[in-house]
Amino acid sequence: MTSGHDDEEGTRARSEHPVAAPSTDASPEEQISALRQELAELRDIVQALVADDQRGRVDPAPWCWFQPPELAEDPRAALAAWVDFHNATYVGAPGGAAQHPIPACWREHPGLAAEVATLAAYWRHSNIGQSAHPGNAQYWHDRYRPGFTARIPDYVHRSCLDGDHQPAGAPARPDRWTAENSSDP
Repeated sequence: MTSGHDDEEGTRARSEHPVAAPSTDASPEEQISALRQELAELRDIVQALVADDQRGRVDPAPWCWFQPPELAEDPRAALAAWVDFHNATYVGAPGGAAQHPIPACWREHPGLAAEVATLAAYWRHSNIGQSAHPGNAQYWHDRYRPGFTARIPDYVHRSCLDGDHQPAGAPARPDRWTAENSSDP
């Protein structure tokens, strides 16, 4: 899902590096020189963006108050680290809207696991690297996280919220990485 904040960011980023047309009063040689200079500047910008992308740039944005979880090569480990980060950061007071941590058995509840994956992905998109934008981060805090937190009890047995896993809702099934590596037909 793309928010209006992404579109604003893209527009802002494009306007920071406008392509100026050479003056029509300039001689052809001056116009060519100006175009060559602009082309060199654009080449430098593109090379920097490609280098950042190739390094897998994961710099936290300035508004990211706490050190974010490391990205692991295995997406399951990265997601588990993010769940730990979420529970250490976003669990609220008893009786409050954010009172429930993501239960340890979240992988055993397919709907919850799917929501955890998208919640973590959008958090990372909003707070880490080139795509980070404070509007998206605030939107995540204001809309996505509270809605998710309110739905946690919909996916799990009440005992799961207390650390005692009980099957509830859709039956557990392997994630796509486990399923791909399974030798079972």
